[in-house]
Amino acid sequence: MTTMEREAIAAVCLFAAWADGAQTDVERDSLRKALEEMGPISDAVYQRVAMKRSTVEEEASRILEPAHREHAFEMAVGVCNADGSTTASEKAFLQRLATILNINETKARDTIRQTDEMVDLTLEGVKPGVTGATAAAVGAAGAAAMPPPVPSAPAPTGAVQKQVDDTIMTYSAINAGLELLPQSIATFAIVPLQTKMVYKIGSHYGYKLDAGHIKEFIATVGLGMGGQFVESYARKALGGLLGKWMGKTAGKISEKATGAAVTFATTYALGKVANSYYSSGRKLSMSALQQEFSRLFEDAKTIYAQKEPEIKAQAAKLNPANIMQMIRGT
Repeated sequence: MTTMEREAIAAVCLFAAWADGAQTDVERDSLRKALEEMGPISDAVYQRVAMKRSTVEEEASRILEPAHREHAFEMAVGVCNADGSTTASEKAFLQRLATILNINETKARDTIRQTDEMVDLTLEGVKPGVTGATAAAVGAAGAAAMPPPVPSAPAPTGAVQKQVDDTIMTYSAINAGLELLPQSIATFAIVPLQTKMVYKIGSHYGYKLDAGHIKEFIATVGLGMGGQFVESYARKALGGLLGKWMGKTAGKISEKATGAAVTFATTYALGKVANSYYSSGRKLSMSALQQEFSRLFEDAKTIYAQKEPEIKAQAAKLNPANIMQMIRGT
């Protein structure tokens, strides 16, 4: 993969991120950081996309190899789906992109459909909610715009904590297992599953959250949905291609504490921070959430090392063709 192709793929991902016109600064920064895990990307790439000095057609023309074009399309689909199933504007963008990249029409349609089905399934029970400027107030005020708690019969604190702990461990293990599967489409479910996990944790404490608020909560702790997807996809699908061209530099992707460990730690830390936030009555500040996430992320790597044999054994039993059925049980 040449520098020109790699940077063009990055540009295509940026176009995909802006296809719905709802990207926040956190999302953009996270996506940029993730794209640069594939190797250095010139500032000119970001400038020509942000300032509309380039078009999707121009970027696609720089991706020469058919396999690389397929990867570019899959990455664009994943970026569009990272925060929920594709909107009408995103679907229009992806259909146009498939034509531009000369992706087989049936293959393109199936990729979009399968991804939508997987994301819809992982977000089952989580309503769309608001996005953009309204939800951005969450991050700006330390997630203060979260909806008020829904009155419910109080459960014993110990029982609630046990339920939350089980939820966090279940989702962390499943997401780590998805990283271990060879199919790149499995990666598409990781971020939506994190969204569903936060929704369930909030529910345990009497909060009825929607996808818009959860997206901003995840951004508040310092994670970007699109960036997370790109990192996972790059480790799994692009690691080999980049390794052939970048040599030891590709270790930034393939050796990053291993994809499964990173995903486990990210999901676990996110769940624990959500637990602290909702159990405190949403009183933790933005900086406190970020500091706690950073600390728990490092702690979770040790937990993964202890659980790794069990997680790998469970992943080995998964039938990749039944990924959605497996997720349905969460």
